[in-house]
Amino acid sequence: MPRRPRRLTVFPALLFLAAAPLVARTDPPNAASNDVDRTAREAADRFLQAVYGRDLEQLMAQVAVPWFHDGKTVLTERADVEQEFKQMQDKRRNDPSVPRWEVRTVIPYRAVRDQTAPAERRMLDQVLSPDDRLVLVHLQRPKAKGADAPPPEETVVLLVKVQGGKALIAGLKG
Repeated sequence: MPRRPRRLTVFPALLFLAAAPLVARTDPPNAASNDVDRTAREAADRFLQAVYGRDLEQLMAQVAVPWFHDGKTVLTERADVEQEFKQMQDKRRNDPSVPRWEVRTVIPYRAVRDQTAPAERRMLDQVLSPDDRLVLVHLQRPKAKGADAPPPEETVVLLVKVQGGKALIAGLKG
């Protein structure tokens, strides 16, 4: 049986390809940069735990507004963001599976800002500063019982707003 290709969202793949050479040319990370990266990774983990734990209250505690809504719009009202997450949870109500996730990389928004399409950059600039972080997360869903195909995989980008040592998720793409 032919193997299904991995599903990889275009934006994260392009973002990673665009960012890797840029990050390599930046100054070596310093302690403050490493702390921000660590804080962003921890925020991504808390966010995903709340998403897959189906805990709306905890999820909303991890979210910043304005919210970058998958490259389609920027939500400026907390109630609108909460409504979107309620709808997401309703869609997933009958899917008890929890994917494994792994943070693949954390990069400053400034490293990829200029390579982002102008329309998307305008939305990203509404929610991120150049020093905020993009966290690329690889998700792998559990294999369905009796399925021959490998479990679906995807990569998502979490937009992490970092201020005063605290990090919140300001959007996602993928």
